[in-house]
Amino acid sequence: MKQPILALLKISTALSLLMGGLSQAANNWTPAEIPTHLWFDGADASTITHSSNSISQWRDKSGNNRHANQGTAGSQPQLVSNALNGKSLLRFDGGDRLEFTGGFVPGDFVVLFKRTANNQPVVQSGTGASRRWVGYGGAIWSSHNRYSTNGYPLSTIQPDGAYGADYFMVFGTDSRWTGGLSANAGQNSIGRDTNGDIAEFVVFPNTLTDANRERVHGYLAHKWGQTAIIPGGNPYKTTAPLASTKANFVGREGTSAPYLDMRVEFRNGGSLLEVAATTSSFNVTGGTISNLTKVADGNYTFRLTPTAPGTVTLAMAAGVKDSENKDLGGGTGQVVFGQGGLYRPNDLLAYFDFDENTGNKAYNEGTSARDGLYNATLSNGATWATGANAKFGASAASFPTGSSARALVSPAIDLGGTNDAANFTISTWFKDLHPTSEGWRTLMRGQQGNHHVIIQNTNRVGVFHNWQGSFRPTASFDLTPAMTTTWRHLMAVSGGGVTTFYLDA
Repeated sequence: MKQPILALLKISTALSLLMGGLSQAANNWTPAEIPTHLWFDGADASTITHSSNSISQWRDKSGNNRHANQGTAGSQPQLVSNALNGKSLLRFDGGDRLEFTGGFVPGDFVVLFKRTANNQPVVQSGTGASRRWVGYGGAIWSSHNRYSTNGYPLSTIQPDGAYGADYFMVFGTDSRWTGGLSANAGQNSIGRDTNGDIAEFVVFPNTLTDANRERVHGYLAHKWGQTAIIPGGNPYKTTAPLASTKANFVGREGTSAPYLDMRVEFRNGGSLLEVAATTSSFNVTGGTISNLTKVADGNYTFRLTPTAPGTVTLAMAAGVKDSENKDLGGGTGQVVFGQGGLYRPNDLLAYFDFDENTGNKAYNEGTSARDGLYNATLSNGATWATGANAKFGASAASFPTGSSARALVSPAIDLGGTNDAANFTISTWFKDLHPTSEGWRTLMRGQQGNHHVIIQNTNRVGVFHNWQGSFRPTASFDLTPAMTTTWRHLMAVSGGGVTTFYLDA
């Protein structure tokens, strides 16, 4: 099936960029902030393949692609919607199971489940001694305090420090067992012999710190509505753990000036969080920071000066903490200091990198952005594309076939000149041009109907003068859908009433 057309659009006489600076929604901590071997989440519908709620695959969110599968219909667990705290989970009947491969030695792991009897293994390995990760088995048992076994118990398991990853403490069964699970344990099963529900299962590669173990407790308890079963001493008993605070460097990615005045915001979700920053709080390669000034909590301005023309990189130094005494979770920036006319910010009218990947707004990151001008709204079915379909950054704009999808800029960009002639440059990356059966295909048009870049239904590229009702094609090249299965760069340079087109130039 033909893919939607994807685009990255610049409207300028030069190239200039911005980094970050956009608020986000509230951001709670998740296991994505620390390394994981496995992560199965029943509440994430995008990770579950099912037919009429019979599940054939539960995909691993750790990035290791250790997906759990079941091809036999009679052994497939059921997806139950709105089962726990408004979220979906997996239900097993005692004969169902999902299987995932081994090849790793687990460290700490956590599973949130409900079962009808304690002698039902929830997770187990196909080979090796004491192979029941959670549940009764022929292993060595000893007493251990549990949080709860009522309803949906929150069970967190930590390996014994003396034995590393071969030791597990099962809070949900009031027991600890030891065993000989090895890296080549073979096929592993989720839900085999279990009559009950499994909501979430996460395996970590090592022993968690106390702080991260408490975050795991808080994350699951608040996500699944189980705060009553975690101890009162847990710092997240009443409030879910927040994601790590991240540095958000705001400034142009390129300039020909001898220095650049920038800003750094320390954001946790949508909120600014105070960080006691000094110039030594930053790692700068290829330049120096000066004039660091606190504007407000979590918001500082500074001047970045290169030691020589070239690329300057910014990052936070190790050990910098936020006002909640948490290590910063990252944040980097890069500025290219050039010479000559490559970076001329005063000439930039608008720049859209379509990197938002949320909502329906594409924000102008050109010079006029400081005045709040020329932001775009994705309309008529236009949306975001990610992954392999995003050539740059987090996303690209996607315009489905067979539609009038578009990004509408407000207010209209004034290119100057007259209705017959204006001086401007349009630069865009795009792929998957719509088929000729859809007629004329526009990459950019003006408020009064003049098309600055349009591709005719015969694949000729040109402009359309709406007032004179005429199409004016370039003689340099045509552009067919077959030529755009990979990303192509198109530039239209207009001056003196003539528009010249360049492809991959």
